[in-house]
Amino acid sequence: MDGYTLAFAGLLLLCGGLGDRLGHRRVFLAGLGLFTVASAACALAPSAGFLVGARLAQGAGAATMVPASLALLGALHPEPGARARAFGVWGGIAGVAAAAGPVLGGVLVWGAGWRTVFLVNIPLGALAIWLTVRQVPPRARARSVRRWTSRPSSPASSRWPP
Repeated sequence: MDGYTLAFAGLLLLCGGLGDRLGHRRVFLAGLGLFTVASAACALAPSAGFLVGARLAQGAGAATMVPASLALLGALHPEPGARARAFGVWGGIAGVAAAAGPVLGGVLVWGAGWRTVFLVNIPLGALAIWLTVRQVPPRARARSVRRWTSRPSSPASSRWPP
């Protein structure tokens, strides 16, 4: 659990910047793919060390998905009221998932074994990838996008140091 949380928290800002530069849909799909493949690796882990490594990859995938998902919501709902509702639904679902996840995970572990906690992510991840490809336009981008090679916008800032 600590490895997942550490990777997630440590990469969240970096991955948000990647979405700004490479496109939020592309980065979201990459993160979702990584999370799904890492979930399969967790379920099939032959050792504790392998499981820890796969959990780190899961955290990296989640860190990639979260900021991209919020940026996609903002880009897909340009009207302020619709955007506020979309963010509210996103937050509500995240809250329910945070509360229900440990309970459902406990039921799965108790009833079918710990590997099922990770196996359930595979069809859900595949469904989410399919829905994203079908429903989110490739050019859904946030309003202000900077490239890696962006230059200072004012002549005064290009004279640094003074």
